Amino acid sequence: MSAIDVMALRAPDLVPSTTDARVVNMVAYTRTRIKSELYGEQAETAIALYALHLLTKDAIGTAIGGGGQITADHEGSLSRSYSHAPVSASAEDLASTAFGKEYLSLRSACLPHFLTSGFPL
Repeated sequence: MSAIDVMALRAPDLVPSTTDARVVNMVAYTRTRIKSELYGEQAETAIALYALHLLTKDAIGTAIGGGGQITADHEGSLSRSYSHAPVSASAEDLASTAFGKEYLSLRSACLPHFLTSGFPL
């Protein structure tokens, strides 16, 4: 099953169509961030989960470049400051969505493969 098919199955609300440009582009971007050979047979699932994590953050406005949470708010002359999402795929960032948590679990399950495959972590 392809990453996009996994995404459509797991999150139909985020993936309205397997040909949706936003979804296709997110999968293409995710493929540049993940070394699929490190995940073996689970590679497409890893790509799907990471892409769904990013799409979820995008949907709630905390993706890279998104507004994030309000960190400061003033009433006089109306001023508002926002936090920004981390750029890296840290465990803290991934733990901020259900799909990110599932990706972390899959990554941990594949760790023995990482250690014995000769690939860098």
